[in-house]
Amino acid sequence: YHGERLDLTSVDLGAHLSSALKKTPPAPRVVLHLTGWGMCQTSPVRVKGVQQLVLYFEPPTDFKEPLTLEAKTPNLLKGSALFAMDGGDLELIGLRVRLSPITILPSVVEVNDGNLTMTRCKLQGPLTKSAEGFRSLIAVRNADPVPTTVLLRDNILLSGKRLIQMNERVQLRARNNVLVSLGDGIYIDANRPAGPALHLLDHNTWAVRHSLWSIKTGPGFQAGSPVLVHANSNAFLHPFADDGERSALLAG
Repeated sequence: YHGERLDLTSVDLGAHLSSALKKTPPAPRVVLHLTGWGMCQTSPVRVKGVQQLVLYFEPPTDFKEPLTLEAKTPNLLKGSALFAMDGGDLELIGLRVRLSPITILPSVVEVNDGNLTMTRCKLQGPLTKSAEGFRSLIAVRNADPVPTTVLLRDNILLSGKRLIQMNERVQLRARNNVLVSLGDGIYIDANRPAGPALHLLDHNTWAVRHSLWSIKTGPGFQAGSPVLVHANSNAFLHPFADDGERSALLAG
């Protein structure tokens, strides 16, 4: 299975992809061209055993409303990310997602032991405190000694809680994004010996109510090689005039 072109106004992306991967062994690189317009519902997209999955959302034609995905109603109460990739690389181009205020999906995108690339995407999580199960827009975990990478280019991320959660050996590369959070911006959870890492933030606009960069370490954490954060031409804003809570660029 190498991929195909799908119209999401009439096809459930999650259900269709799950069925296709069960029927036919996947190629090393699977590419789907996805069309549609307006609000479309999908079951969770869960992929395992694919080396690289590319989801390209074609821009709308004839001035139609852009295609925006939301979780199918029965999945509002299931504790699984809307897009979950396990053991492979995931690339999302042009994805637009809006989660319901009552969802308890923990994340929009979750990648385990793989790289994540997002280009020209717009992710909007719940913007109220009613979504108790929701934790972050993006969650990436990596247990391998070699760091994996989250590459963000030209995206808009809006969240009532965390924007990005990275567990263990994950590096962030972010360029030309707009990132707004009513919680934390980037949250790192480390519980293993640390290896070298380099995070690059280039030409981004951040508006974060609490901490831009939060780090939590567990009992298994050991400081090792240096972890560097290189920020170039970023705008760090705090437009929450009614908020009396303390905010910070870095919290540990």
